[in-house]
Amino acid sequence: AAAAAAIARNSARVTRAFATASSVPLLGPWVFSAVVFPLFAPNKRQLGLRFTRWDGGGVRAELPQRFWIQNPYQSIDLGALVSAGEVVGYGACVGAIPPHLRSLPVRVSAEFHKKARG
Repeated sequence: AAAAAAIARNSARVTRAFATASSVPLLGPWVFSAVVFPLFAPNKRQLGLRFTRWDGGGVRAELPQRFWIQNPYQSIDLGALVSAGEVVGYGACVGAIPPHLRSLPVRVSAEFHKKARG
């Protein structure tokens, strides 16, 4: 919830930062993902999220499979997926509400049933 609160406080700044970084040819989304976004949510840096869209219409990010976010079954850990979902979902929610309003997530939950095969 700390990342969500940081995004809520700075929602307009995050959106402007993505638009500015995206204007850099070829490197724009990388600059935002690796340099700018960790300033707003430093606890999400280790996930390695790569943002490809962040505007009033929604947020899109990719979560690459890296060894430090894998579980013993060689798939992405549920905690990493929930953390990425928190950032992307809350970013989209904040982008959809008027700038003079704020919101805070009350609960984030996830369930793990079984590892998929194939």
